[in-house]
Amino acid sequence: MSVFSIIIPVYNVAPWLRECLDSIVAQTFPDWECICVDDGSSDGSGEILDEYAAVDSRFRVFHQSNAGVSAARNMALDRITGDYFTFVDGDDAIVPDTLECFDAAFQETHDDAILCWPHCDFLKIDEYRNVPGGFSLLDRGQAPLSLLIGRHHANGYAVSRVYRTTLFRVVRFKKGISITEDTRYQTDCLCVPARWTVIRKRYYAYRVDRPSSAWKSKAPRHFIRWIEAFSYTARKMRDGMGATDDDVKVFAHRWGLSYAQNALHPAFRVWKTFSSTDREELWENVKEGRDLCGVWPFRWTDLARLTAWKLGIDRLLFPPLFFLDRVRYAIKWRWKRIEDSLEGCFQKKMTHRQ
Repeated sequence: MSVFSIIIPVYNVAPWLRECLDSIVAQTFPDWECICVDDGSSDGSGEILDEYAAVDSRFRVFHQSNAGVSAARNMALDRITGDYFTFVDGDDAIVPDTLECFDAAFQETHDDAILCWPHCDFLKIDEYRNVPGGFSLLDRGQAPLSLLIGRHHANGYAVSRVYRTTLFRVVRFKKGISITEDTRYQTDCLCVPARWTVIRKRYYAYRVDRPSSAWKSKAPRHFIRWIEAFSYTARKMRDGMGATDDDVKVFAHRWGLSYAQNALHPAFRVWKTFSSTDREELWENVKEGRDLCGVWPFRWTDLARLTAWKLGIDRLLFPPLFFLDRVRYAIKWRWKRIEDSLEGCFQKKMTHRQ
């Protein structure tokens, strides 16, 4: 058995895979196993995995026909032996002292899971080799609900977390989806009674420039999944976390705009590609989210656009709404530039006086 199990789902990431695996080999904490699942790659990724496994027995490689990232991660979860597990994607990388810091945090707190905060404070892929070592302990003994609606905002990614195997290995990813599967997974993990440690540690180098990344999709199904994930989290808060009405409203106010920016706003820009069925499904998911939260979770201009969709008058209303948005953003951006300029002048004046 190892202390840490690192789960890497792999599908056609050969150009970046060696950098990912090398970052695992470079860990200063040696007691780990790396479970790599080749999800039917056709670009030689599977052969690269076998190459590393032949040299270092800590790499354990499994091959399966293409079934999606969720199925690959679930296969790995069935095979881990470490006390704790974490996720890394095959085109990303981690800094050398990552596992050492995780071990130190667990030894100090004896909690069940770690959240690295800010939860999406990722490194650029060319930065991770020169990141200062160590970590800061921000919180310990945190309850799951407090992480979701408190200052740490623990929703979204499966990476940037570490889980105690005995408690969390039963949680599984939803198969058949390639976007927001990690949001659903993290929500389900927050339904597990556990104590969480929060540390400040920038360790994860996230590659954002992959042309085939699911995040770059503009298909209607992509945006509908985001709204489904919002409703899913709100429902799980009530059913699995014991959240009150006020708790869910806090979640809606803090996360509603984020989901709108990832789903509604880009969907509005490609609204002509939505079929009538797509529009109806998006509307129903938004309505469900509103009913679960008890408040309107997005902007009121979003409601105006959705209503226009529902009434079939979007071609009349969308162009002026887009224009008003551009004007609003231009004013907001200009005002921000003025504020920054005034603040800079003030600081220079205070420096001169000193």
